[in-house]
Amino acid sequence: MAEIIDNVKVGLFIKGLLKDNHMTQDQLANHLSITKAAVSQNLNGKSAFDIQNLVRIAELFHITLDDLIAARRPTQQLDIDSEYVRMIKRGLTDFKRYDSHELNIAHPDVYGRVFMDYLLQDERDEWITYLVENRVTFALPHHVRYRPLVQRVVLYVLQKKLTSPLPLIQQYVEHVGMFELQEASDRQLFFALLNNVTNTELIIQLWRERQVQKTRKSIFFIPYISQTTSYWMHREKMLQHVIEFHLLEIWKILVDEWLIHRSFYQIEPYVRQLTTHAFLSGLLYVLERMKPIEKIEAFMSEEVTMAMVFLAQKKHYDAIFLAVDKHLVFDINRLFVRLIPLRDVTLLNLCLDQWKGVLNAKKSIALLIEHQLFEVVEAHPTFFTTDVLSYALDAIKLEVADPSTLNRMIQLGAHFKAEHANRFTAEKMNRMLQKPKKGP
Repeated sequence: MAEIIDNVKVGLFIKGLLKDNHMTQDQLANHLSITKAAVSQNLNGKSAFDIQNLVRIAELFHITLDDLIAARRPTQQLDIDSEYVRMIKRGLTDFKRYDSHELNIAHPDVYGRVFMDYLLQDERDEWITYLVENRVTFALPHHVRYRPLVQRVVLYVLQKKLTSPLPLIQQYVEHVGMFELQEASDRQLFFALLNNVTNTELIIQLWRERQVQKTRKSIFFIPYISQTTSYWMHREKMLQHVIEFHLLEIWKILVDEWLIHRSFYQIEPYVRQLTTHAFLSGLLYVLERMKPIEKIEAFMSEEVTMAMVFLAQKKHYDAIFLAVDKHLVFDINRLFVRLIPLRDVTLLNLCLDQWKGVLNAKKSIALLIEHQLFEVVEAHPTFFTTDVLSYALDAIKLEVADPSTLNRMIQLGAHFKAEHANRFTAEKMNRMLQKPKKGP
């Protein structure tokens, strides 16, 4: 055994072993029962693995401790032909002669690889399809590589469109719990691969798929069975990923399968997420599919407001009016006020044409003036009457009540009235009376 250990060299060597075996530092940390921070320090050569952990790492990757410390590949095994390689050479027909459940292909060979590693390496699609469809165990559930290997096969099967990965996911959930992909890139790839109309049936199966677990318990020494039910993946996380990655095909299925049957109060959080992640097509689909709600249940939440502003920014005017028609928006005046700062004259004119019977002119006139939207005011003289304009003279903020704005309002028919006067009225009148200074 080497007397001096080069921590940096050993750390780099272990990083290579992790990469070759599709393992993460988190998984190594779990295997060694130490923190990820400690593993990171050791792999970067800033500290050293203790000898017990070096032994466990050597056992994990099926190499000797001497080879691990010397950071070298085991040369004595280069000429050894794995039994798994010989099995593949004999062909799939010969392989099928054996009982699939009695095959011992989940144990690592002399190179630390299982049968599935060779199949993936050589892209033996027919073999992989056979193992998945026949639920052949190709990895030991207690082994540290079980999770990454099964996840890798699931992604491979979806990418190649070989068969349904549902049996794999069911086995995974049975042994490990909920199906969670640790890497963000893997999560995005998984859902992107599902996002296809050809996977409609699979998506519904995955959404409905539940795992029933029975646990023996006792109370006052009386035994009984406790039964719990969990989904294959946390439903909230699944919806969040679909929204985050803008996966419209999956979103349509989940909306039709589940979301439209919920109350509006349950749908509201997803409206916020759709807006936050700018998932426009997803938001439009929800609004289209939702049934009108009773007016008594309608309300104006901040989430709905944000969604309507988002639709306005994207020029989807019809969707805004559809939401109002379905009573998803109850306070029309509040919505109109939130749309004014966008300064979209076309939309504001459409809103006034559609909602003139329910809008209160005095609730919006001051804001329209403050944003210099005189063309909107002028286009609706019967709505923004002389009385409304007179009210606005006193209602507009002092900082925007310059002589030009005040004179424009007077030209439109506004008057200073005692009934609307406040402590800033005199200041506004004085500004109008100010004469421009003469030059020197």
